[in-house]
Amino acid sequence: MGISIYKTDDISEEIAYLCDDEWDLPSLLPALVQWAARNEGKIASGRYVADIGFSIEDDATGGGGVLTVEEMKVLISLGIDVYFSEYGQFSKQRAENNTPQHEARRNTDE
Repeated sequence: MGISIYKTDDISEEIAYLCDDEWDLPSLLPALVQWAARNEGKIASGRYVADIGFSIEDDATGGGGVLTVEEMKVLISLGIDVYFSEYGQFSKQRAENNTPQHEARRNTDE
């Protein structure tokens, strides 16, 4: 699904969308942290949400993504809350049909 970054008080004001076709949480977290580090001091101070959409593998047995204290400090400095949105079979079926989540999400909003 990827990561949708938007203002907390206005979901329609999307700041960025990262990793459109990625569903793996351990891959998504570093992308968010890298984006935040690149944009520190570039976006206006405020309250933001980074909504990470991910899907757990059917055969998962543990492990996963990690946010270190240093990475959390960068997110805090930008005023970013992190939402973890877990998707199940629906997301896997869509991925098999090759429909990007970002496109599917926008189509359902209309």
